[in-house]
Amino acid sequence: MAALQAAIQIGDMDRMIFPENCLDVLAQFLIGQVIMEEMDIDYALEIVRGAWPYRNLEYDDYIEVLDMLEEERRIWVDWEENTFGGRGYSRMIYYTNVGTIAPNNSYLVFNQDGSILGQLSASFVSNLRSSDVILLGGSTYRVHSIQGTRVNVNPVTGHRPTVPSWAGEARSRSRELSQHLLDLQHRCIVAIRMGEDPDDILSRVYGLSDPVVRAISRYFEEHTMDSFQAPSTNRLLVEQILGGMPTYLVTTGRGRSFNMALGYFMAGLAQKNEIHVAELSFDENALLMKTSKEIDPGEMYDLFRTNSHVEVIDRYIITTQLFAKRFREVAGRSLIIPRRIGADEISPQQFQQKADALLAKHRTMEDSLLIKETRNEIFWQDIDLAGLEEFLEKSRDQDVSLVHTKSSMPSKLGMSLFIASFEDLLSMRARAYLVKDIDPEVLMRLLGRRSLATELDKTQLDEYYLDKVPIPTNAEELLLLMNRGGGLDRDLENPLYRQKL
Repeated sequence: MAALQAAIQIGDMDRMIFPENCLDVLAQFLIGQVIMEEMDIDYALEIVRGAWPYRNLEYDDYIEVLDMLEEERRIWVDWEENTFGGRGYSRMIYYTNVGTIAPNNSYLVFNQDGSILGQLSASFVSNLRSSDVILLGGSTYRVHSIQGTRVNVNPVTGHRPTVPSWAGEARSRSRELSQHLLDLQHRCIVAIRMGEDPDDILSRVYGLSDPVVRAISRYFEEHTMDSFQAPSTNRLLVEQILGGMPTYLVTTGRGRSFNMALGYFMAGLAQKNEIHVAELSFDENALLMKTSKEIDPGEMYDLFRTNSHVEVIDRYIITTQLFAKRFREVAGRSLIIPRRIGADEISPQQFQQKADALLAKHRTMEDSLLIKETRNEIFWQDIDLAGLEEFLEKSRDQDVSLVHTKSSMPSKLGMSLFIASFEDLLSMRARAYLVKDIDPEVLMRLLGRRSLATELDKTQLDEYYLDKVPIPTNAEELLLLMNRGGGLDRDLENPLYRQKL
Protein backbone atom coordinates (compact mmCIF):
# COMPACT_ATOMS: atom_id res chain seq x y z
CA MET A 1 0.00 0.00 0.00
CA ALA A 2 2.92 2.36 0.69
CA ALA A 3 4.29 1.76 -2.82
CA LEU A 4 0.82 2.24 -4.31
CA GLN A 5 0.42 5.54 -2.45
CA ALA A 6 3.79 6.72 -3.78
CA ALA A 7 2.82 5.78 -7.34
CA ILE A 8 -0.46 7.71 -7.03
CA GLN A 9 1.26 10.79 -5.61
CA ILE A 10 3.64 11.08 -8.57
CA GLY A 11 0.96 10.15 -11.11
CA ASP A 12 2.55 6.89 -12.25
CA MET A 13 -0.50 4.65 -12.59
CA ASP A 14 -0.79 1.18 -14.10
CA ARG A 15 -0.44 1.16 -17.86
CA MET A 16 -3.52 -0.05 -19.73
CA ILE A 17 -2.74 -2.89 -22.11
CA PHE A 18 -5.42 -3.91 -24.62
CA PRO A 19 -5.38 -7.31 -26.34
CA GLU A 20 -4.65 -7.08 -30.06
CA ASN A 21 -5.53 -9.35 -32.99
CA CYS A 22 -7.58 -11.83 -30.93
CA LEU A 23 -8.46 -14.43 -33.55
CA ASP A 24 -11.24 -16.15 -31.56
CA VAL A 25 -13.14 -12.86 -31.23
CA LEU A 26 -12.51 -12.20 -34.92
CA ALA A 27 -14.06 -15.58 -35.80
CA GLN A 28 -17.19 -14.72 -33.81
CA PHE A 29 -17.39 -11.29 -35.48
CA LEU A 30 -17.09 -12.74 -39.00
CA ILE A 31 -19.92 -15.19 -38.34
CA GLY A 32 -22.07 -12.29 -37.15
CA GLN A 33 -21.29 -10.27 -40.28
CA VAL A 34 -22.77 -12.85 -42.66
CA ILE A 35 -25.77 -14.24 -40.79
CA MET A 36 -28.05 -12.05 -42.94
CA GLU A 37 -26.23 -11.84 -46.29
CA GLU A 38 -22.97 -12.79 -47.94
CA MET A 39 -20.03 -10.36 -47.92
CA ASP A 40 -16.93 -9.61 -49.95
CA ILE A 41 -13.78 -10.97 -48.26
CA ASP A 42 -11.69 -7.83 -48.87
CA TYR A 43 -14.49 -5.50 -47.72
CA ALA A 44 -14.87 -7.48 -44.49
CA LEU A 45 -11.11 -7.16 -43.90
CA GLU A 46 -11.37 -3.37 -44.24
CA ILE A 47 -14.12 -3.31 -41.60
CA VAL A 48 -12.04 -5.46 -39.25
CA ARG A 49 -8.90 -3.33 -39.65
CA GLY A 50 -10.97 -0.24 -38.92
CA ALA A 51 -11.06 -1.35 -35.26
CA TRP A 52 -7.98 -0.22 -33.30
CA PRO A 53 -7.10 -3.69 -31.84
CA TYR A 54 -7.06 -5.15 -35.37
CA ARG A 55 -5.35 -2.29 -37.20
CA ASN A 56 -2.24 -4.45 -37.79
CA LEU A 57 -4.04 -7.74 -38.49
CA GLU A 58 -2.03 -9.91 -40.88
CA TYR A 59 -3.83 -10.91 -44.07
CA ASP A 60 -2.67 -14.54 -43.64
CA ASP A 61 -4.21 -14.71 -40.15
CA TYR A 62 -7.48 -13.35 -41.53
CA ILE A 63 -7.57 -16.00 -44.27
CA GLU A 64 -6.72 -18.74 -41.73
CA VAL A 65 -9.74 -17.73 -39.64
CA LEU A 66 -11.98 -18.00 -42.70
CA ASP A 67 -10.45 -21.41 -43.51
CA MET A 68 -11.11 -22.67 -39.98
CA LEU A 69 -14.72 -21.45 -39.95
CA GLU A 70 -15.34 -23.09 -43.33
CA GLU A 71 -13.75 -26.35 -42.16
CA GLU A 72 -15.91 -26.35 -39.02
CA ARG A 73 -18.99 -25.62 -41.19
CA ARG A 74 -19.81 -22.28 -39.56
CA ILE A 75 -19.62 -20.38 -42.89
CA TRP A 76 -19.14 -21.10 -46.59
CA VAL A 77 -16.40 -19.45 -48.67
CA ASP A 78 -16.34 -18.95 -52.43
CA TRP A 79 -12.70 -18.21 -53.19
CA GLU A 80 -13.35 -17.63 -56.89
CA GLU A 81 -16.02 -14.98 -56.25
CA ASN A 82 -14.09 -13.70 -53.19
CA THR A 83 -17.20 -13.90 -50.98
CA PHE A 84 -18.32 -15.76 -47.87
CA GLY A 85 -21.64 -16.26 -46.12
CA GLY A 86 -23.32 -18.00 -43.21
CA ARG A 87 -24.78 -21.49 -43.18
CA GLY A 88 -28.38 -22.20 -42.29
CA TYR A 89 -27.87 -22.86 -38.58
CA SER A 90 -25.06 -20.32 -38.00
CA ARG A 91 -27.59 -17.58 -37.15
CA MET A 92 -29.07 -19.67 -34.32
CA ILE A 93 -25.61 -20.55 -32.98
CA TYR A 94 -24.51 -16.90 -33.14
CA TYR A 95 -27.53 -15.40 -31.37
CA THR A 96 -27.51 -17.99 -28.56
CA ASN A 97 -23.72 -17.91 -27.94
CA VAL A 98 -22.62 -14.34 -28.73
CA GLY A 99 -20.28 -12.84 -26.10
CA THR A 100 -16.71 -13.17 -24.88
CA ILE A 101 -17.08 -13.84 -21.13
CA ALA A 102 -16.35 -17.52 -20.55
CA PRO A 103 -18.48 -19.27 -17.89
CA ASN A 104 -16.59 -20.59 -14.89
CA ASN A 105 -17.69 -24.21 -14.49
CA SER A 106 -17.12 -26.25 -11.35
CA TYR A 107 -15.17 -29.48 -10.99
CA LEU A 108 -16.25 -32.28 -8.65
CA VAL A 109 -13.56 -33.55 -6.28
CA PHE A 110 -13.59 -37.32 -5.65
CA ASN A 111 -11.77 -39.16 -2.88
CA GLN A 112 -9.96 -42.44 -3.56
CA ASP A 113 -13.01 -44.40 -2.35
CA GLY A 114 -15.27 -42.64 -4.88
CA SER A 115 -16.97 -40.29 -2.40
CA ILE A 116 -17.49 -36.63 -3.36
CA LEU A 117 -15.51 -34.19 -1.22
CA GLY A 118 -16.65 -30.91 -2.76
CA GLN A 119 -16.20 -28.64 -5.76
CA LEU A 120 -13.41 -26.54 -7.26
CA SER A 121 -13.73 -23.70 -9.74
CA ALA A 122 -12.26 -24.02 -13.23
CA SER A 123 -9.97 -21.04 -12.58
CA PHE A 124 -8.50 -22.83 -9.55
CA VAL A 125 -8.12 -26.16 -11.37
CA SER A 126 -6.25 -24.38 -14.18
CA ASN A 127 -3.36 -23.87 -11.70
CA LEU A 128 -3.19 -27.54 -10.70
CA ARG A 129 -0.81 -30.27 -11.77
CA SER A 130 -0.71 -33.94 -10.80
CA SER A 131 0.91 -34.38 -7.34
CA ASP A 132 -0.10 -30.85 -6.23
CA VAL A 133 -1.43 -30.58 -2.67
CA ILE A 134 -4.65 -28.60 -2.17
CA LEU A 135 -6.74 -27.54 0.80
CA LEU A 136 -10.42 -28.48 0.73
CA GLY A 137 -12.83 -28.40 3.66
CA GLY A 138 -10.02 -27.79 6.16
CA SER A 139 -8.02 -30.89 5.11
CA THR A 140 -5.19 -31.41 2.64
CA TYR A 141 -5.37 -33.67 -0.42
CA ARG A 142 -2.91 -34.64 -3.15
CA VAL A 143 -4.16 -34.41 -6.74
CA HIS A 144 -3.93 -37.82 -8.41
CA SER A 145 -5.45 -37.00 -11.80
CA ILE A 146 -7.85 -34.64 -13.58
CA GLN A 147 -10.35 -36.28 -15.93
CA GLY A 148 -12.97 -34.13 -17.63
CA THR A 149 -14.80 -32.26 -14.87
CA ARG A 150 -13.53 -34.66 -12.21
CA VAL A 151 -10.53 -34.13 -9.90
CA ASN A 152 -9.31 -37.33 -8.22
CA VAL A 153 -7.46 -36.83 -4.94
CA ASN A 154 -5.95 -38.77 -2.05
CA PRO A 155 -5.91 -37.48 1.56
CA VAL A 156 -2.47 -36.53 2.90
CA THR A 157 -1.23 -35.07 6.17
CA GLY A 158 1.95 -33.23 7.00
CA HIS A 159 2.09 -31.43 3.65
CA ARG A 160 1.47 -27.74 3.03
CA PRO A 161 -0.74 -26.76 0.06
CA THR A 162 1.29 -26.09 -3.10
CA VAL A 163 -1.57 -24.02 -4.56
CA PRO A 164 -3.01 -21.45 -2.09
CA SER A 165 -6.79 -21.54 -1.76
CA TRP A 166 -7.16 -18.00 -3.15
CA ALA A 167 -5.39 -18.78 -6.44
CA GLY A 168 -7.69 -18.14 -9.36
CA GLU A 169 -8.55 -15.31 -11.74
CA ALA A 170 -7.14 -12.51 -9.54
CA ARG A 171 -5.00 -10.17 -11.60
CA SER A 172 -1.28 -10.06 -10.98
CA ARG A 173 0.35 -6.98 -9.49
CA SER A 174 1.24 -4.61 -12.32
CA ARG A 175 4.80 -4.04 -13.53
CA GLU A 176 4.58 -0.35 -12.56
CA LEU A 177 3.49 -1.06 -8.99
CA SER A 178 6.09 -3.83 -8.65
CA GLN A 179 8.79 -1.38 -9.72
CA HIS A 180 7.69 1.15 -7.08
CA LEU A 181 7.73 -1.63 -4.48
CA LEU A 182 11.28 -2.62 -5.47
CA ASP A 183 12.34 1.04 -5.24
CA LEU A 184 10.89 1.40 -1.73
CA GLN A 185 12.49 -1.86 -0.67
CA HIS A 186 15.88 -0.87 -2.12
CA ARG A 187 15.93 2.54 -0.39
CA CYS A 188 15.05 1.07 3.01
CA ILE A 189 17.53 -1.82 2.85
CA VAL A 190 20.37 0.44 1.63
CA ALA A 191 19.65 2.80 4.54
CA ILE A 192 19.83 -0.10 7.01
CA ARG A 193 23.10 -1.33 5.47
CA MET A 194 24.63 2.14 5.91
CA GLY A 195 23.55 2.25 9.54
CA GLU A 196 20.87 4.85 8.93
CA ASP A 197 17.27 4.86 10.08
CA PRO A 198 14.76 4.01 7.29
CA ASP A 199 12.04 5.75 9.31
CA ASP A 200 13.18 9.12 7.93
CA ILE A 201 12.71 7.95 4.33
CA LEU A 202 9.32 6.39 5.02
CA SER A 203 7.95 9.37 6.96
CA ARG A 204 9.49 12.33 5.06
CA VAL A 205 9.66 10.99 1.49
CA TYR A 206 6.65 8.67 1.47
CA GLY A 207 4.57 10.60 4.02
CA LEU A 208 3.52 7.51 5.99
CA SER A 209 2.06 7.53 9.50
CA ASP A 210 4.14 6.40 12.49
CA PRO A 211 2.50 2.95 12.97
CA VAL A 212 2.98 2.14 9.26
CA VAL A 213 6.58 3.40 9.34
CA ARG A 214 7.41 1.21 12.35
CA ALA A 215 5.82 -1.88 10.77
CA ILE A 216 7.66 -1.48 7.45
CA SER A 217 10.99 -0.68 9.14
CA ARG A 218 10.68 -3.71 11.40
CA TYR A 219 9.91 -5.90 8.37
CA PHE A 220 13.05 -4.85 6.47
CA GLU A 221 15.21 -4.95 9.61
CA GLU A 222 14.16 -8.57 10.17
CA HIS A 223 15.14 -9.37 6.58
CA THR A 224 18.58 -7.76 6.91
CA MET A 225 19.20 -9.83 10.06
CA ASP A 226 19.02 -12.93 7.83
CA SER A 227 20.56 -11.55 4.65
CA PHE A 228 21.83 -8.27 3.22
CA GLN A 229 20.86 -9.52 -0.24
CA ALA A 230 17.52 -8.45 -1.67
CA PRO A 231 15.93 -8.49 -5.13
CA SER A 232 16.12 -5.35 -7.22
CA THR A 233 15.62 -4.24 -10.81
CA ASN A 234 18.84 -5.99 -11.85
CA ARG A 235 19.05 -8.73 -9.24
CA LEU A 236 17.15 -11.91 -8.34
CA LEU A 237 17.63 -13.66 -5.01
CA VAL A 238 17.88 -17.48 -5.32
CA GLU A 239 17.66 -19.17 -1.91
CA GLN A 240 18.39 -22.89 -1.75
CA ILE A 241 16.55 -24.26 1.30
CA LEU A 242 18.62 -27.04 2.86
CA GLY A 243 17.12 -30.31 4.04
CA GLY A 244 14.89 -32.77 2.20
CA MET A 245 14.14 -32.43 -1.49
CA PRO A 246 16.16 -29.74 -3.34
CA THR A 247 14.08 -26.59 -2.88
CA TYR A 248 14.71 -23.24 -4.56
CA LEU A 249 13.00 -20.02 -3.55
CA VAL A 250 13.47 -17.31 -6.19
CA THR A 251 12.50 -13.88 -4.83
CA THR A 252 11.86 -11.30 -7.55
CA GLY A 253 9.30 -8.80 -6.20
CA ARG A 254 8.01 -8.34 -9.76
CA GLY A 255 4.47 -9.69 -9.54
CA ARG A 256 2.87 -13.09 -10.01
CA SER A 257 2.68 -12.90 -13.81
CA PHE A 258 6.47 -12.41 -14.07
CA ASN A 259 7.05 -15.19 -11.54
CA MET A 260 4.81 -17.50 -13.58
CA ALA A 261 6.76 -16.70 -16.76
CA LEU A 262 10.10 -17.25 -15.04
CA GLY A 263 8.82 -20.37 -13.25
CA TYR A 264 7.52 -21.97 -16.46
CA PHE A 265 10.82 -21.13 -18.17
CA MET A 266 12.86 -22.68 -15.35
CA ALA A 267 10.60 -25.74 -15.20
CA GLY A 268 10.88 -26.15 -18.97
CA LEU A 269 14.68 -25.93 -18.76
CA ALA A 270 14.70 -28.51 -15.96
CA GLN A 271 12.44 -30.81 -17.96
CA LYS A 272 14.68 -30.37 -20.99
CA ASN A 273 17.65 -31.50 -18.88
CA GLU A 274 15.73 -34.52 -17.49
CA ILE A 275 15.18 -33.01 -14.05
CA HIS A 276 11.72 -33.66 -12.61
CA VAL A 277 9.89 -30.67 -11.10
CA ALA A 278 7.91 -31.93 -8.11
CA GLU A 279 6.40 -28.59 -7.08
CA LEU A 280 5.98 -25.16 -8.64
CA SER A 281 4.29 -22.41 -6.61
CA PHE A 282 3.93 -18.66 -7.18
CA ASP A 283 2.88 -15.51 -5.40
CA GLU A 284 3.41 -11.80 -6.02
CA ASN A 285 6.94 -11.76 -4.61
CA ALA A 286 8.52 -15.13 -5.28
CA LEU A 287 8.33 -18.56 -6.86
CA LEU A 288 9.16 -21.88 -5.22
CA MET A 289 10.44 -24.91 -7.13
CA LYS A 290 11.24 -28.39 -5.83
CA THR A 291 13.29 -30.63 -8.10
CA SER A 292 14.43 -34.25 -8.17
CA LYS A 293 18.11 -33.23 -7.98
CA GLU A 294 20.16 -30.14 -7.26
CA ILE A 295 20.63 -27.42 -9.87
CA ASP A 296 23.79 -25.35 -10.19
CA PRO A 297 22.73 -21.66 -10.30
CA GLY A 298 25.77 -20.94 -12.47
CA GLU A 299 24.42 -23.36 -15.07
CA MET A 300 20.99 -21.77 -14.65
CA TYR A 301 22.43 -18.38 -15.58
CA ASP A 302 24.08 -19.87 -18.69
CA LEU A 303 20.81 -21.56 -19.69
CA PHE A 304 19.00 -18.22 -19.37
CA ARG A 305 21.41 -16.72 -21.87
CA THR A 306 21.48 -19.53 -24.45
CA ASN A 307 17.91 -20.87 -24.67
CA SER A 308 14.86 -19.57 -26.54
CA HIS A 309 12.42 -18.76 -23.76
CA VAL A 310 9.35 -18.85 -26.03
CA GLU A 311 10.11 -22.38 -27.27
CA VAL A 312 10.90 -23.66 -23.77
CA ILE A 313 7.74 -22.19 -22.20
CA ASP A 314 5.62 -23.29 -25.16
CA ARG A 315 6.81 -26.88 -24.78
CA TYR A 316 6.09 -26.85 -21.04
CA ILE A 317 2.69 -25.15 -20.85
CA ILE A 318 0.98 -27.16 -23.59
CA THR A 319 0.46 -30.04 -21.13
CA THR A 320 -0.77 -27.86 -18.24
CA GLN A 321 -4.34 -27.39 -17.02
CA LEU A 322 -3.97 -23.66 -17.69
CA PHE A 323 -3.50 -24.38 -21.40
CA ALA A 324 -6.50 -26.75 -21.44
CA LYS A 325 -8.69 -24.12 -19.75
CA ARG A 326 -7.68 -21.34 -22.13
CA PHE A 327 -8.19 -23.66 -25.12
CA ARG A 328 -11.76 -24.37 -23.98
CA GLU A 329 -12.42 -20.64 -23.70
CA VAL A 330 -10.98 -19.97 -27.17
CA ALA A 331 -13.05 -22.80 -28.68
CA GLY A 332 -16.18 -21.38 -27.05
CA ARG A 333 -15.55 -17.76 -28.07
CA SER A 334 -14.85 -18.72 -31.69
CA LEU A 335 -18.17 -20.66 -31.70
CA ILE A 336 -16.39 -23.86 -32.75
CA ILE A 337 -17.94 -25.54 -29.70
CA PRO A 338 -21.19 -23.67 -28.93
CA ARG A 339 -22.57 -23.89 -25.41
CA ARG A 340 -26.14 -23.59 -26.66
CA ILE A 341 -27.89 -24.66 -29.83
CA GLY A 342 -31.22 -22.90 -29.85
CA ALA A 343 -33.07 -23.69 -26.63
CA ASP A 344 -30.87 -26.70 -25.85
CA GLU A 345 -27.93 -26.02 -23.54
CA ILE A 346 -24.87 -28.28 -23.62
CA SER A 347 -23.95 -29.57 -20.16
CA PRO A 348 -20.49 -28.74 -18.73
CA GLN A 349 -19.54 -32.42 -18.98
CA GLN A 350 -20.47 -32.58 -22.67
CA PHE A 351 -18.67 -29.32 -23.40
CA GLN A 352 -15.59 -30.60 -21.57
CA GLN A 353 -15.58 -33.86 -23.53
CA LYS A 354 -15.91 -32.04 -26.86
CA ALA A 355 -13.17 -29.57 -25.91
CA ASP A 356 -10.81 -32.35 -24.81
CA ALA A 357 -11.38 -34.22 -28.08
CA LEU A 358 -10.83 -31.02 -30.08
CA LEU A 359 -7.63 -30.24 -28.14
CA ALA A 360 -6.27 -33.74 -28.78
CA LYS A 361 -7.01 -33.29 -32.49
CA HIS A 362 -5.43 -29.84 -32.77
CA ARG A 363 -2.30 -30.83 -30.84
CA THR A 364 -1.39 -33.08 -33.76
CA MET A 365 -1.96 -30.32 -36.33
CA GLU A 366 1.06 -28.35 -37.50
CA ASP A 367 -0.51 -24.88 -37.77
CA SER A 368 -3.61 -25.00 -35.58
CA LEU A 369 -5.25 -21.60 -35.31
CA LEU A 370 -6.89 -22.49 -31.98
CA ILE A 371 -3.57 -23.64 -30.50
CA LYS A 372 -1.92 -20.45 -31.75
CA GLU A 373 -4.58 -18.22 -30.20
CA THR A 374 -4.50 -20.14 -26.90
CA ARG A 375 -0.73 -19.73 -26.74
CA ASN A 376 -0.97 -16.00 -27.46
CA GLU A 377 -3.62 -15.53 -24.78
CA ILE A 378 -1.42 -17.18 -22.15
CA PHE A 379 1.72 -15.36 -23.28
CA TRP A 380 0.20 -11.88 -23.24
CA GLN A 381 -2.47 -12.10 -20.53
CA ASP A 382 -1.57 -14.79 -17.97
CA ILE A 383 2.21 -14.41 -17.85
CA ASP A 384 4.46 -11.37 -18.17
CA LEU A 385 6.35 -12.46 -21.28
CA ALA A 386 7.51 -8.91 -22.02
CA GLY A 387 9.01 -8.60 -18.53
CA LEU A 388 10.75 -11.97 -18.90
CA GLU A 389 12.13 -10.96 -22.32
CA GLU A 390 13.51 -7.75 -20.82
CA PHE A 391 15.15 -9.69 -17.97
CA LEU A 392 16.68 -12.30 -20.31
CA GLU A 393 17.95 -9.59 -22.64
CA LYS A 394 19.75 -7.99 -19.70
CA SER A 395 21.15 -11.38 -18.68
CA ARG A 396 22.64 -11.80 -22.15
CA ASP A 397 24.26 -8.38 -21.77
CA GLN A 398 25.37 -9.39 -18.24
CA ASP A 399 23.42 -6.50 -16.73
CA VAL A 400 21.58 -8.69 -14.19
CA SER A 401 22.79 -11.06 -11.49
CA LEU A 402 21.48 -14.13 -9.70
CA VAL A 403 22.50 -14.07 -6.04
CA HIS A 404 22.59 -17.66 -4.77
CA THR A 405 22.50 -18.41 -1.03
CA LYS A 406 22.06 -21.60 0.98
CA SER A 407 20.19 -21.61 4.28
CA SER A 408 17.89 -23.73 6.38
CA MET A 409 15.35 -20.91 6.62
CA PRO A 410 13.90 -18.60 3.94
CA SER A 411 14.53 -14.88 4.27
CA LYS A 412 11.78 -12.55 5.41
CA LEU A 413 11.07 -11.41 1.83
CA GLY A 414 10.72 -14.99 0.59
CA MET A 415 8.69 -16.23 3.55
CA SER A 416 5.36 -15.09 2.07
CA LEU A 417 4.89 -18.32 0.09
CA PHE A 418 5.26 -20.37 3.27
CA ILE A 419 2.96 -18.06 5.24
CA ALA A 420 0.22 -18.12 2.58
CA SER A 421 0.00 -21.90 2.48
CA PHE A 422 0.42 -22.37 6.25
CA GLU A 423 -2.35 -19.93 7.12
CA ASP A 424 -4.65 -21.88 4.79
CA LEU A 425 -4.41 -24.96 7.00
CA LEU A 426 -7.62 -24.65 9.00
CA SER A 427 -7.81 -28.31 10.06
CA MET A 428 -6.08 -28.64 13.44
CA ARG A 429 -5.16 -32.24 12.62
CA ALA A 430 -3.39 -31.20 9.42
CA ARG A 431 -1.72 -28.30 11.19
CA ALA A 432 -0.61 -30.57 14.03
CA TYR A 433 1.13 -32.94 11.61
CA LEU A 434 2.81 -30.02 9.87
CA VAL A 435 3.91 -28.43 13.15
CA LYS A 436 5.39 -31.76 14.24
CA ASP A 437 7.48 -32.18 11.07
CA ILE A 438 8.43 -28.60 10.21
CA ASP A 439 11.74 -27.06 11.24
CA PRO A 440 11.26 -25.33 14.66
CA GLU A 441 13.04 -22.17 13.49
CA VAL A 442 10.83 -21.92 10.41
CA LEU A 443 7.79 -22.52 12.61
CA MET A 444 8.85 -19.71 14.93
CA ARG A 445 9.21 -17.40 11.92
CA LEU A 446 5.78 -18.45 10.60
CA LEU A 447 3.83 -18.14 13.83
CA GLY A 448 5.85 -15.63 15.82
CA ARG A 449 4.64 -15.42 19.41
CA ARG A 450 1.69 -17.67 18.60
CA SER A 451 4.09 -20.65 18.52
CA LEU A 452 4.58 -20.21 22.29
CA ALA A 453 0.95 -21.26 22.80
CA THR A 454 1.88 -24.86 21.96
CA GLU A 455 4.82 -24.98 24.41
CA LEU A 456 3.05 -26.06 27.65
CA ASP A 457 4.89 -27.67 30.56
CA LYS A 458 3.38 -30.19 33.03
CA THR A 459 2.38 -27.53 35.56
CA GLN A 460 0.50 -25.51 32.94
CA LEU A 461 -1.30 -28.63 31.73
CA ASP A 462 -2.34 -29.57 35.29
CA GLU A 463 -3.66 -26.07 35.91
CA TYR A 464 -5.53 -26.11 32.59
CA TYR A 465 -7.46 -29.29 33.42
CA LEU A 466 -7.90 -28.34 37.09
CA ASP A 467 -9.63 -25.11 36.08
CA LYS A 468 -12.23 -27.15 34.19
CA VAL A 469 -13.54 -28.59 37.51
CA PRO A 470 -15.78 -26.26 39.59
CA ILE A 471 -15.40 -25.95 43.36
CA PRO A 472 -18.27 -27.88 45.06
CA THR A 473 -20.86 -25.71 46.81
CA ASN A 474 -22.99 -28.43 48.46
CA ALA A 475 -22.80 -32.02 49.68
CA GLU A 476 -24.08 -33.55 46.42
CA GLU A 477 -21.48 -31.74 44.29
CA LEU A 478 -18.75 -32.75 46.78
CA LEU A 479 -19.81 -36.41 46.61
CA LEU A 480 -19.88 -36.30 42.79
CA LEU A 481 -16.40 -34.73 42.68
CA MET A 482 -14.97 -37.33 45.10
CA ASN A 483 -16.56 -40.15 43.11
CA ARG A 484 -15.10 -38.91 39.79
CA GLY A 485 -11.71 -37.91 41.17
CA GLY A 486 -11.01 -41.00 43.26
CA GLY A 487 -11.59 -39.40 46.66
CA LEU A 488 -13.80 -42.30 47.83
CA ASP A 489 -11.04 -44.88 47.26
CA ARG A 490 -9.13 -45.53 50.53
CA ASP A 491 -6.17 -47.02 48.65
CA LEU A 492 -5.66 -43.85 46.56
CA GLU A 493 -3.28 -41.51 48.39
CA ASN A 494 -3.43 -38.63 45.89
CA PRO A 495 -6.94 -38.35 44.45
CA LEU A 496 -7.55 -36.10 41.46
CA TYR A 497 -8.78 -32.57 42.22
CA ARG A 498 -7.45 -32.88 45.77
CA GLN A 499 -7.13 -29.11 46.00
CA LYS A 500 -10.89 -28.72 45.57
CA LEU A 501 -12.09 -31.41 47.98
